Amino acid sequence: MVDPYHGDASGAVDMSRFFIKFAHLPGGVPFAFPIDLEALLKSGKPDGSDKFMNVQGLVEILVHDTAALTGRREVVKEVYPRLRDHFARMAATVVGETGLLAGITAFPDARHLMDETDDGMSTYNNACWYNACRKMERMALAMCDAQTAATARKIARAIEGSFWRIFWNAKEGYLAGSADFQGHRRDVFYNGSTFFDFGYGDELCDGYKRRLTDYQLAHFYSKMGISIFSPRHPRIWDRDGNQFHCSWPVMDSHCLKLATWARSDQALAQFVPWVESLVARHTAPRPSRCV
Repeated sequence: MVDPYHGDASGAVDMSRFFIKFAHLPGGVPFAFPIDLEALLKSGKPDGSDKFMNVQGLVEILVHDTAALTGRREVVKEVYPRLRDHFARMAATVVGETGLLAGITAFPDARHLMDETDDGMSTYNNACWYNACRKMERMALAMCDAQTAATARKIARAIEGSFWRIFWNAKEGYLAGSADFQGHRRDVFYNGSTFFDFGYGDELCDGYKRRLTDYQLAHFYSKMGISIFSPRHPRIWDRDGNQFHCSWPVMDSHCLKLATWARSDQALAQFVPWVESLVARHTAPRPSRCV
C-alpha cells in the first residue's frame, strides 16, 4: 500500500482495481493470492485455502489514499459500488455497540501463541478499522451516499467510546493485544497494538500518545531496533522462535509516527542511527560511472 505515498499513481490505481476485483468474493478479500489468478477467478476462492481477510478495512484505506495522495479521484467513482458492499458486510459484523470487529490479529504470525482466538477482538485490527471507517465516511459523502456515510460515522464514534475502555491496561500503561467478547483483556503487550497509521490515528490515541511512547521506550526500543514483544515479558518473548523477538524495520513506521505525535525527543533520537545502520548494511551503493 506504499504506492500512493511514492507518487506512483498508476500503480496505486491498478492495485485498488485488483483488490476490489476480489472484494466481492464470499467472505471478503483473500488473505493470500495463488500464483494462478485465473483459477481464483473461476473458483471464487483462493486455491487450497478458504481464508479471507475482512478484518481491517485495508481496501477502503487503499482506495481513499490512492485518490487523496495521487489526485486520481476517479478511482473512487469507478470502484465505489463494490467498495460500499464490502464495507457494508464488515459493518454488519461489529460486536454489539462497540463498533469493533471480531477476529484474530492480522500481524504477527503465530497468533495462537499470543493467547488469541477467533472469539475475540484485536487491538491491531481495530486501530486499522477505525481509520477505514473515517475514510469510508469521506468517500461516501463524496459519492452522495448519506446512508453509508452515517453508518461509517456511527461506527467510528462507537470505536472512540470503546477502544480504550476495552483494550487499555492502566496498570501497565499500555494497550493489551486483544480482548474477548465480554471485554476481558488478554494482557499480551506488543508494539503492533499502536498501529494507528493511515491518517486518523492521532485522533484515536489523543491523550495517550506520551504514555504509549514511554512504554515502548522502556520495553521495545534497543540499540538494535524495535522488537515486537518485550523481553520483560518472558512468557511471550521468543515464544515462536521466529518473529516475536525480532526487529521488523518495515513495521517501525507506526512507532515513529507515534513518537512524532508525542514529541518524544528520546524516542526520535534513536531512529537516526537505526536508519544509518540499515542503509550501511542492507543497501547496495550505486556503481559510479567510468569517466
